Amino acid sequence: AEYMGGGVEQMAERANVKAKALYDCIDGSHGFYSSPVMPHSRSKMNVVFRVMDEDAVMEAKFVKEAKEANLIQLKGHALLGGLRASIYNAIRLREVQRLVAFMKEFQTRHDTTTTSSVTHDGTPTPLVKSSDPNAPSD
Repeated sequence: AEYMGGGVEQMAERANVKAKALYDCIDGSHGFYSSPVMPHSRSKMNVVFRVMDEDAVMEAKFVKEAKEANLIQLKGHALLGGLRASIYNAIRLREVQRLVAFMKEFQTRHDTTTTSSVTHDGTPTPLVKSSDPNAPSD
């Protein structure tokens, strides 16, 4: 079992690591995901994000598929929409990593503006904009 002890400093460090993992996924998605919050104002406990330029249909699909993957309570504000991952102290890093893996897989399946390839050992390569002259060809 993962030990969640430690003092305030250890709790703050865990919060930083978890938030960074999610924000790195969002910021590294080439615009598939976006954060409506400026980096200096971002929460380490409630990570809000949008999918494909605030596409409500795609966000609903994200919530549905996430629920099927046992990732729950990701629907954002009732009036403002979007998505929200609450990563309070009880949420462990491995759970955040599961969400990040799901987000990357969801993007791979639904992003029509990027292409990805797989290396010879089966690991995915970073997504590259399809307008990039160095993008892999089919």
